[in-house]
Amino acid sequence: MSEYETYFDSLIGKRVIVIWHDAGNDWIAFKLLWEDCGNVKLQGVASPDGNRHDGSCVICPTTDIRDMIEWKHEQPTP
Repeated sequence: MSEYETYFDSLIGKRVIVIWHDAGNDWIAFKLLWEDCGNVKLQGVASPDGNRHDGSCVICPTTDIRDMIEWKHEQPTP
C-alpha cells in the first residue's frame, strides 16, 4: 500500500458488508464505488439478512464506519 492508499482502496468495486458505529443502522450490504477525502460512496445491494436497498446510493464519512469487510457470498450449488 502506498502512502496515498487507504484501507478502502482495496475494496473499491467489490461487494462489502459495513459495520457502522451506530448499531441502529440496518443498511449493511453495499458495493463500494469510491473513497475520497474521508468519504465513501456506497451503492446498496441485496443483503444477506434480506434487507433490500438495491441501487440506492449514499455518501458518508469514513468516520461513521467501524469496519468494512469484503462480502464473499456463497455461490449456489448446482
